Amino acid sequence: MPALKLGTCVAPQYSAIGTHTGTTHAVGHAGLLAADQSLTLGGMATVHHMRPPMRPDEPIPSHVIGWVDDLTTEERERIAFWLDDMFTRCTSTEYVVEPSCDEVRDEQTGRVKTIRFSCAGFVLCCYREGANIQLLVDDSSLPPISDRVLEMVWGPRMVRVARARALLRGEGPWRVLLPGYLFHSLARANPRTPYQPSAADVTFP
Repeated sequence: MPALKLGTCVAPQYSAIGTHTGTTHAVGHAGLLAADQSLTLGGMATVHHMRPPMRPDEPIPSHVIGWVDDLTTEERERIAFWLDDMFTRCTSTEYVVEPSCDEVRDEQTGRVKTIRFSCAGFVLCCYREGANIQLLVDDSSLPPISDRVLEMVWGPRMVRVARARALLRGEGPWRVLLPGYLFHSLARANPRTPYQPSAADVTFP
């Protein structure tokens, strides 16, 4: 807590920043705020995010924001270490939808060749693997989402691209970690507990 639609606020580093799709309240993209910053509705926020590829320190429009109030100094340090590791260790990154994050390893050496995230998966894994907040969103219990809902979140063209590239498998519905879920989780009094999103959570607020 809090997660809110931006008016004007001073946001702490590692806040989740969301961008609405078009004129809807569907959250189509999410990233992590790179440093403390004063933000206003629709203004630009400098984030680390998966566009793709993973990109550090890039501006995106800020429409919604959420953060964990009680992050400790140690947790912040671990997040910083995780981000540094992501941006320096892997040889390549790719965008993925189902699942929201995974790794491709070399069959001979076992070393990680490629790290794959969705934008929401990047934020979720940062909190999970960096700050050890395991279930900001319970991605084992994602609701089934139709192509109509995905078009509201991503836009029709991006849904067509995702299907053409087999990022969405089959005819759906699909269980996809969407950015809006992150902000509904962060709006709770205790986002360190498991959150099971509903299909309505694609929009925020």
